[in-house]
Amino acid sequence: MPYLNHIFSLTLQELYNQFLLGDKSFYAPYVNYLMNQPRGRIISEWSEKGKKLLYSMLDKEWDEEDNTWIGGLPPKFVKSYEEVWLDWCKGEDTPLAKAAFYQFTSRDEDTLMVPFYDMCNHSNDPEKLNTINSKPRRPGKPFVLRATRDIKPGEQIYISYTRCNRCWHDEKYQDCTTWSHYSSSDMFDIFGFVEDFPQTWAFEIDTDDPNDEWDEVVFCLEHDEDSGTLLVTFGDNYSENPSEWIPTDGGLEFLHSQLARLNQFEKDFKDDKKLMEAIPKYEWEMSWR
Repeated sequence: MPYLNHIFSLTLQELYNQFLLGDKSFYAPYVNYLMNQPRGRIISEWSEKGKKLLYSMLDKEWDEEDNTWIGGLPPKFVKSYEEVWLDWCKGEDTPLAKAAFYQFTSRDEDTLMVPFYDMCNHSNDPEKLNTINSKPRRPGKPFVLRATRDIKPGEQIYISYTRCNRCWHDEKYQDCTTWSHYSSSDMFDIFGFVEDFPQTWAFEIDTDDPNDEWDEVVFCLEHDEDSGTLLVTFGDNYSENPSEWIPTDGGLEFLHSQLARLNQFEKDFKDDKKLMEAIPKYEWEMSWR
């Protein structure tokens, strides 16, 4: 989509221009808010040691030919600052340009910056979520944010970045439509954080089984605060027949082997004080979350 790619580059360049203007920008309050956001949150801007820890944890391998990490567990990782801003958009390489890039790519709504949207935090926890939001389907129509209950003065306003949470398993949401069927790993990749429960996980698995060439495992995780246990439900709101989402033998074998590998990885590295001190705190905490 060359047209959208062009619009993306123009909008990103304009945000960078506003960053350069700073207090002189017509949008100074919003621009200053963005410029003061913490940096180093998105995976592709992590330190090299932080990336190496995460990629090893996810069982990924370095592909010398394509110069990227492949395989393993999700996320697959969005394109980086170097690939998009420097190579594609031909932008200049400055710390402020990098800050503008990561603020834009983690906040834009189809190449638009919409302040009241991107200044709200995300949650799919029904105890926290207090609004429902909708995006226009064509230019000129409004973005809408509606409260779903009374919101107290000073209370945090939450929106769902996925809009139609795949894990509510509630009939009233079955007809909900969205462009954002993000899993929890996608959220981590795009927005730089591991979301609270409920979480959605989707794994595409090459099972090496001649009778089952490919398998997709989709499941939701809930946390029972009373018992401290994790509750697993296979499928999601969009599964016409949830029983069809019970993993195949190959899928179960994959999940078991990955759980065993991750348990061993935790034993080997989580208490490594030297490694922990070498990695920024945020990267360390998000990797183990």
